[in-house]
Amino acid sequence: MSLASKVFGANNEFFGETGKPIYMDEKYFKSLHYNFINERERVRRKKGGCIIPGCKGKCVLSHTIPESSVLRPVSYQKNVIYPRLNSESGQYECKSINIGKASAFPGFCIDHERLFSGFERNGNFEDPSIAIQNLRVIFRYLFEVSSLLKVFKRALSSYKK
Repeated sequence: MSLASKVFGANNEFFGETGKPIYMDEKYFKSLHYNFINERERVRRKKGGCIIPGCKGKCVLSHTIPESSVLRPVSYQKNVIYPRLNSESGQYECKSINIGKASAFPGFCIDHERLFSGFERNGNFEDPSIAIQNLRVIFRYLFEVSSLLKVFKRALSSYKK
């Protein structure tokens, strides 16, 4: 049983096995789906303000996985491999990405990014900044959810018009 049928129910009168509404035109559905994905990716790449509440600083790219202490040692010619789902085949493929872009998101301003620099520079697990490395992961999830919320609000606004 597919995830879609678990969510929408098997033999549902409104949704097919893939989660596509039964009565929706295939071309319209694909257009809607890919427009959503493109908008989501555009919003995720857009740099705005620092994600720390109350901070007015402009954000820079932050790495969820520290670049110098973790990504660089496992890279080859400044690239690392990551799994990416091929939407046509439904299979994961190994893709190469530059370590400057790997695990990066526009989250913290330069001042708040420095909070994580101790461990990043030396890779020392005894460095006090190791205690807040998970904070970056939590803020990345917050960033992802807030980006998705922006896309949903725009879609709802567009639908209402």
